[in-house]
Amino acid sequence: MVSPVSRVVVGALVVVAALSGCTETPMMMGTGGGGGGDVVMTPTAALSATTIDFANVGCGVAATSHELTLANRGTGALTYSVVVTGTGFALTSMSSGTIAAGSSAKVTVTASVAATASAGVDQTGTLTVTTNDTAHASFAVPLHLKTSGVTLTLTPTVASFGVLPVNTQAPALPLTLTNTGTVSATIGFTQPGDGQFSLTWAGSPAAASVAPGGSVSMLAAGFRPAGILASSTTADINVVEPVCSGVTSISMTGQGTNGVVGFSSTELFFGNNGKVNCGATAPAKTFTITNSGNQAFSWLGTLTRGSSSPFTFSPTSGTVPANGGSVMITVTSSGIPSVASTAVDAFGDTLAIVTDVANDTSHLLSLHQTANGAALSFAPGAIDFGMVPINTTANAPLSIVNSGSAEANVTLSSDNTKFSLVPAGPTLVAAGTSGAVTTTFAPGTSVLAQAGNVTLTVDAADVLCAPLPSMATLSGTGTNGSVSFSPVALDFGQVNCGSTAAAKTVTFRNDGNQAYTITPALSLGASSSFALSMFPDSGVVVQDGGTVIVTVTPRAIPQNSAVTPNLYGDTLTVTTDVPADTAHDVPLRETARGSIFAISATSLNFGSIAAGANAGSQFTVSNSGNAAGALTFTTGQPTIFQMPMNASVAGGTSSGLTGNFTPVGAMSYSDTANITVGANTVLCQPLPFTSVALTGVGTSGNVVAVSASSLTFGSGGFVACGTQASAQQVTVTNNSSQTLTLALTLAGGASSPYTVTGPTSVAAGASVMVTVTPKLIPAVSSVAPDGFADSLSILATGGVVNETHVVALHETAQGAILSFNPTALSFNTSGAKNFTVNNTGNLAAPYTLALGGTNAGDWVLSPTSGNAAGGGSVSSTATFSRPLLGGSRSGTVTLSSNVVRCAPLPSPLTLSGN
Repeated sequence: MVSPVSRVVVGALVVVAALSGCTETPMMMGTGGGGGGDVVMTPTAALSATTIDFANVGCGVAATSHELTLANRGTGALTYSVVVTGTGFALTSMSSGTIAAGSSAKVTVTASVAATASAGVDQTGTLTVTTNDTAHASFAVPLHLKTSGVTLTLTPTVASFGVLPVNTQAPALPLTLTNTGTVSATIGFTQPGDGQFSLTWAGSPAAASVAPGGSVSMLAAGFRPAGILASSTTADINVVEPVCSGVTSISMTGQGTNGVVGFSSTELFFGNNGKVNCGATAPAKTFTITNSGNQAFSWLGTLTRGSSSPFTFSPTSGTVPANGGSVMITVTSSGIPSVASTAVDAFGDTLAIVTDVANDTSHLLSLHQTANGAALSFAPGAIDFGMVPINTTANAPLSIVNSGSAEANVTLSSDNTKFSLVPAGPTLVAAGTSGAVTTTFAPGTSVLAQAGNVTLTVDAADVLCAPLPSMATLSGTGTNGSVSFSPVALDFGQVNCGSTAAAKTVTFRNDGNQAYTITPALSLGASSSFALSMFPDSGVVVQDGGTVIVTVTPRAIPQNSAVTPNLYGDTLTVTTDVPADTAHDVPLRETARGSIFAISATSLNFGSIAAGANAGSQFTVSNSGNAAGALTFTTGQPTIFQMPMNASVAGGTSSGLTGNFTPVGAMSYSDTANITVGANTVLCQPLPFTSVALTGVGTSGNVVAVSASSLTFGSGGFVACGTQASAQQVTVTNNSSQTLTLALTLAGGASSPYTVTGPTSVAAGASVMVTVTPKLIPAVSSVAPDGFADSLSILATGGVVNETHVVALHETAQGAILSFNPTALSFNTSGAKNFTVNNTGNLAAPYTLALGGTNAGDWVLSPTSGNAAGGGSVSSTATFSRPLLGGSRSGTVTLSSNVVRCAPLPSPLTLSGN
């Protein structure tokens, strides 16, 4: 059997076309050539159309339909549901279902138009298809039609023949049919049911064709009374095309008389079919009294409203001659006032004619006259928006009511820009209807009470029957909380390691006219070094001077900690519910304080020293902390080994210290110098070790003497980065009676920061010079204390002599190392933010700051210069002033300094703002 599903292969694309209701079973395939894991079956929805336009649909015509195809091009079942919205549209297929893979379903939607609808009106709707295809979860198909048909008007609206003698043919009354619809009308008619009346086409056509906007005047009404009673009837108008409201029949009236009195009409319509513009006067109208009898009669006319009637007529009485005699009577209007009621026939009346004909009754002639014009008013006349938060809007409806009888093209305006109107016009408001307007109050950033007036104007061609309404009043007040806080930063300073700083507070104040709520948070969250609390804990800052106090409580600084500037800092971010308010950042600064010691040697070997002589050996104690500290070295044999007592070293510096050895006899000596911390010294790291091993040998005589047991290069052991210290010499004296061989060795070997030159021997009783030359300190270098230290060993041998003398070599790189913290600042609104210039070097650095970049003028720096001590930092503030022009703004802060540096200047700090 042939499957209803066909495949067309184009290259690697397979197009599956399925008939409605047909199903193709998808093939389950593995991932490899021989089959592996199952393929996930997923639906793929596709709809055959993105819009449906029914085009023109005739009024009262049976519903038309349109069919769409919903296809499942995937591998899994597709479930769907369909909803249709919009006047005139309906779903006639299933509203939901399931489509197998590779199949499709038909969706049918119909459209219809009521017979009472107006022609040329757009009707819209939406067909919404919802599926389980995540990529096509919903299709929204716009629906559209335009009402189409014939709309007829009749002039005059009633074929009125007045009063005629029985069996007398009334003059033909021409009728005009006008087509105001959207399609041509093929018009015929059905003769009236009352045989006294008739309808005829000029030229006797079967029907007439009238284009949209056109008229036909070939139709005439006839009347031949057969009796004396008043008669009325209708004749149906037959139209081949769809009809959209309008006239569908012709009304006819007339009365026969058996006497001699006849009237050319029983109704007079003044102006335009009975309507007269306010402030205007309609032309006069006439009618005729006839006498078909053989005897003259007298007549008298009176107006029902008497002297208050808006009409006069002439003549008011007289005689109508016999045998076809007649009298023409002219009815004159006194005019419509400029301000007048527009009620139907408010300016009409009835003219009663009585005769002296026997058994004749009073004849009533209706005089139709209605004031024509618009009568406009506001509803309501005042709108109070009340309290509206700033930077938001509030809406309220306003109606323009036209209680008159003519349309008006209305334009509105507001004298306060805080109030807007949509639509402002021009808007056509038909007679007896209202025009809907939405008024909007937008206080912007103002918290002042606002008042406005809405005024109304109309087109010059519009006719009014009442003065334009006075202004509609609008009022409202913008409300807002005024956010201010102090201080703008909290500096807890340097806090001793192992201790806790006192809490500090930030106070938020509200001088506005609406309460607001604050929400504080720490940027580092649970890992922050601070805790927060509020009073009152609701966070509500009441209006007119209310406050909420945010308390920031530091946590304890660890006993062991780095002393990096602002290591324990954070940012307190406070957000509010004030419209358009941005987050407020309060920097929290806190740095651990204390000493961090490093000692250049764990042992000192003084070498061989003649008994009773004294030899010194230098070592370095550095303090990379930010507070001064003192160390004491206590020996067990203070007369043999002498070590520094209460040696104070400032933070960020190094100190060269000297130990001394004084042997009292020819023997080997050893001792331990225990290291203790001064009473007022705060440690942020444990001592690297707590003792220094001391060794030395006392000799019985002066064999070899070395003039210095340590050399300190540069100024106090410091040499500027990128420079080279001068060489120094050590004197070696041979006090023995034989030549001694010398071996010179640097502990650092080839990697030593020094080179050494000198003789390989020294004669008995002679002295020689050994030269130690420092290498160049790199321009980019560590400033660690004694970072370029080493030791020189001088071995003297010969005969029984075998002496080693150690000379300590001390050298520390010196210079500033500058950086920004942070390296970028971002501003979402005007305000100030702090940054620091840090110096992790060991040389104070005077510096200057300069603004640059595309929008450098949007920021201000304070201060623009400073002096960062070694191991210290200096705070500065960048203030962003929001420019008049919007958009992103950018700038840079560049640091310059001519001090000796051991690292390049930092990259510019980047600034950005909106």
